[in-house]
Amino acid sequence: MRILIADSAPRVRSALKLYIEQCRPDVVILEAESFNEVQFLAERSRIEVALIDWHLPKQGGKAVLHYLRRTQPDACVIVLSGRPEAERQASDANADAFISKGDPPDDLKAILDRRESRDESDTRESGHSSRRSGNRAPSHTL
Repeated sequence: MRILIADSAPRVRSALKLYIEQCRPDVVILEAESFNEVQFLAERSRIEVALIDWHLPKQGGKAVLHYLRRTQPDACVIVLSGRPEAERQASDANADAFISKGDPPDDLKAILDRRESRDESDTRESGHSSRRSGNRAPSHTL
């Protein structure tokens, strides 16, 4: 699984990366601190899961979400925010899930587990890689 972490705060990216690597040592983690870096990485890599800060400086998480929907339509996009009230905006923008930055890390693990289970199920049923079915995972304030 290839996971993109897009957040302008190095500490947040580092903490998320460390946690994900502990849960899933086989994943590839890409990091971006700006919309431009997201574009650069998305042009060169298939992204399966994107964790994006809703309040990314300059263009914001909404612009990143819309960009990823156009360029990486199979990606699961999880919005992160320190403001739980951003969940509604993220849901309205068609995010697959929402996590408040103050929530327990195991909530992220649960979302990743569901994504991986869905991908494995889709692969078994179709005999090839999964495609986005149009069914969004529920939005969460975890």
